[in-house]
Amino acid sequence: HLLLTREFGEDETNVAWWTGRWYGKGMGGWAFTLTMREWLCKVIECSVFAADVFTGHLILFFLSIFTLVPWIDKWHSAMLFWLRPSRQIRPPIYSLKQRKQRRRSAIVYGILFVVMYVIFLAIIVVPQVLKPSVSLPSQLLQYLNGRF
Repeated sequence: HLLLTREFGEDETNVAWWTGRWYGKGMGGWAFTLTMREWLCKVIECSVFAADVFTGHLILFFLSIFTLVPWIDKWHSAMLFWLRPSRQIRPPIYSLKQRKQRRRSAIVYGILFVVMYVIFLAIIVVPQVLKPSVSLPSQLLQYLNGRF
């Protein structure tokens, strides 16, 4: 947020942005520049949100690899609570209906996790694979290289 000026008043520009009512807010001649400031603020907020979502999923997928290690939950409990395996908290006893419901939830969320993992990998890998085969028009390449 280094590019932004101080916010005008107490959230008036944000309310004006979402309602579309820029008049009568006490902004005077600043209303025109505040629309540009608020647009820049929204762009920065969306960019930060996208970076947070990407980073959060990256951490999730990285840490999920450790769940594939056998008996990692026992090791984790021993490390966190300093409990020997014989003294650890016993798992609860579920009824048949609860076990069925929990198994169904685990399967649904497992499938969702795998689908999201594949989409995440595709977002990273597909552009790298297609990079040599996709060619941009020469005018666009000249523009991107700074030759007009």
